[in-house]
This record gives sequence, C-alpha cells and structure tokens, in this order.
Amino acid sequence: MLNLTRQERGILLFIGAVILTGLLISIFVKGLSPEIPRGVIFSKPPESRTQRAREKININIATREQLISLPGIGPALAERIIEYRKSQGPFFFEEDIRKVKGVGPGKYARFKDLIVME
Repeated sequence: MLNLTRQERGILLFIGAVILTGLLISIFVKGLSPEIPRGVIFSKPPESRTQRAREKININIATREQLISLPGIGPALAERIIEYRKSQGPFFFEEDIRKVKGVGPGKYARFKDLIVME
C-alpha cells in the first residue's frame, strides 16, 4: 500500500475517527429532531387583533385604527364612536361607550379591559 510512517498512520486514523464520530452524531441528532421540509420559511405568526390591542387605548382620543384594533369593533362602529365623541363630548366612564349604537353588553365585555379614559 502506501509507505506511511507510524505517526502519519496515527494522524490518518485520528482524522477517520473524528469523521466517523461526526457522522454518527449527525445521524443521532437527525433522528431525534423533526424533519423540516426544504423551502420552509419561518416567520413570526401574524398578530391577532386582540394581541395588537393589548396596550390600553384611551377611547377619548383614539384614532379610527386604534378603535378597530379592539375586539368586536369594526370600521363602522369605530366611526360611530368617533362621531359620538364629537357630538356628545368625551366619555367620563368606561361604561359610557355603551351609549354608542352597536356597543351592547357582550361587545363591551370583550374590550372593557383594553380601554381607559384620561
């Protein structure tokens, strides 16, 4: 075969052992982890409307978009809340928002912990 010295054979044996160990570890780890299909792009899941509304919103100065971020409030109801504020003045109590047409007890219960008045 090859005329190698004892030291060269030892180095080749060591390198072979390292490669074999790496392969075995790779096979072992791959067997434990779930297989991820190629081409899958990981991204942050989209925020839900409830997650965006976690910060309390001052309903006396809230924009249309901020009101829409509250659960159960869509564009039309947000506009009614803003119109109510313009015509009747600021809300003094959180429950006052229930005076707006379309905000009943159930809808109010969905967002009452997410609003404030300042």
